[in-house]
Amino acid sequence: MFPPYKVKTTGLDKRAKYILLMDIVAADDCRYKFHNSR
Repeated sequence: MFPPYKVKTTGLDKRAKYILLMDIVAADDCRYKFHNSR
């Protein structure tokens, strides 16, 4: 349902652990219902 999302990071400590978060927000107030790719 969602397109692929690629992230490239540089300059981080290789020994440290990181968490990457992404917040997806609706573009409008409409709700869409899909059935059989329609």
